[in-house]
Order: sequence, then C-alpha cells, then structure tokens
Amino acid sequence: MSVFMESLRVMGFGMLGIFTVAVVLMLIMFAITKLFPAGRENEQAGGDSSADDD
Repeated sequence: MSVFMESLRVMGFGMLGIFTVAVVLMLIMFAITKLFPAGRENEQAGGDSSADDD
C-alpha cells in the first residue's frame, strides 16, 4: 500500500507541474496580447495584407 501512496504523490507533483506550465503560458500570452495589440486594419482585412500588393 505504501508504493501506491508514493505513486499518487509522484503523480500529484506531475499534474501540479503541468498545471503550473499551462498557467505560465497563459500569462505570457495575455502579456503579449496586451503589449502588442493587433491593428484594426489587420482584423478587418482578415490579417493578410500581402494579397493587396498583386
């Protein structure tokens, strides 16, 4: 039974690590979108401004 409890502890640390990485990635994405907002011309044109050059 002690091996089972140890495996649950290891699994808990693994899941905590995955959750922590997910939260850090979400915070990075949030910061990037606040620091570099998309321009309105890209949103309305579909984001592909190179198609108008032809």
